[in-house]
Amino acid sequence: MEVWESIAISITERDNINFSSRFEASIAATLDLMHISFSYKNMKFPIIYNDKKITFTPDFMINGTFNGKKILIETHGKRFVDERFIEKMHAFMSDPASSEYYTIIITNKMPKKPDKLKIELKKHGYDSDDICNKVWSIHYNQATGLQLSLKNESGSLYTLLDELRSSINENNDLRTRLLRKGRPETTNHAKKILKSTY
Repeated sequence: MEVWESIAISITERDNINFSSRFEASIAATLDLMHISFSYKNMKFPIIYNDKKITFTPDFMINGTFNGKKILIETHGKRFVDERFIEKMHAFMSDPASSEYYTIIITNKMPKKPDKLKIELKKHGYDSDDICNKVWSIHYNQATGLQLSLKNESGSLYTLLDELRSSINENNDLRTRLLRKGRPETTNHAKKILKSTY
């Protein structure tokens, strides 16, 4: 069993969470390992999609703010990147309620293969900022079918989350919740485990 799987199981038991996919579970495990406080699928936004009222439920909400906005993370595997997903995210970003949130999409792509999200966005006449504030594309492990490498052009998922954590408003009490008290080794410990696991 991979380290992230053990962490995901402990989250499931501790917080009574049933993740919808292993992708979500791996992201949750990384957040938990870094002691970044989050809630899972606890926010629902009514949006209009194809002239119908539907509900958008982001996967994660980080318990803090970034540039004065609450942070949402939507994980979405490349297999499910399609017109419906793009239009749904566009509908959310077009809604006035989205202005209170900094929305990040974490998706995956095959190394040395075209980025499906970019292709779909171009096909429908959108840019990435039409569907979110930031896209993190991580490499998909073709051999295992899992998102184990968690690599991005900017580095590992840990690096990206750490940059986000470092940018969180100083006047926000999230910073005290991100790293548990009495654990100064947390950052190095997380780097070490993620480096060996992912």
